[in-house]
Amino acid sequence: MKNIKLLSQILKKTNKLIISNEFKEAYSLGNSFSRKRKLSFSNAVHFICSALRKSMATEISNFIEEHTYLDFPCISKQAFSRARQNISPEAFKELCRLFVDSFYSSTNNLKKWNGFNVLAVDGTSLQVPDTIECGEYFGLSKNQNKVQTAIASASALYDVLNDIIIDASVTKFRTSEREMAKQHINTLNNEKLLNNSIVIFDRGYPSYDMFDYLNDRNLFFLMRISSSFKIIQSISSEDCIFEYKSKGELKKSKSYKNKTLLLTPQKY
Repeated sequence: MKNIKLLSQILKKTNKLIISNEFKEAYSLGNSFSRKRKLSFSNAVHFICSALRKSMATEISNFIEEHTYLDFPCISKQAFSRARQNISPEAFKELCRLFVDSFYSSTNNLKKWNGFNVLAVDGTSLQVPDTIECGEYFGLSKNQNKVQTAIASASALYDVLNDIIIDASVTKFRTSEREMAKQHINTLNNEKLLNNSIVIFDRGYPSYDMFDYLNDRNLFFLMRISSSFKIIQSISSEDCIFEYKSKGELKKSKSYKNKTLLLTPQKY
């Protein structure tokens, strides 16, 4: 994001939320932060949000040095690990929503393609800490050495032109990519995103149910589809428009020989 002034405003809003009593009461688990502790709830959240990449001991040392205004205590990695377990993951979803809503509500200078927001959805598998608890919750899969390890499914909705992740999720292994995509789209409540957006999907997403879902939300979308879809097997030209029945109504679609499918809302 190149708009430094806007970013600064959003970070101030974020910090105000993090240090509020309402945020702490909503997302601290049990009474873990009610007693006087070296590491406060707000400082623990600030630390987690600092994009940890190195060893925990190094990250703590660097964070204390770079954020003197937070009065961050010198703690062990074990103490931080215990504190982290007492923060609900929903806290970070709330911070993400605040960031996204603030960005799209505060600027009229969104990058677009021919007047359209360009959004993309994709999913992947993630290796999570290989503990008994993670294996039981997320699920297990064999790695390249045929050893079972804990693994999760992840998905994200991304604004391609403005370089912003609008929504993301990490959930149980083999969760349907289509269902995760629907959950992402259900989070869209900003008119600047809902109006005039094209959502791009890879070939794991096409289904008539998915077409209907996106059509019902008046969204344009672009998908790669396989030749198993009989509706496009008869395409004889490079570019054509065809109709298919959905819920008893005719829908218009545009298809290409390379098996890319563009469907438009009923306003087409």
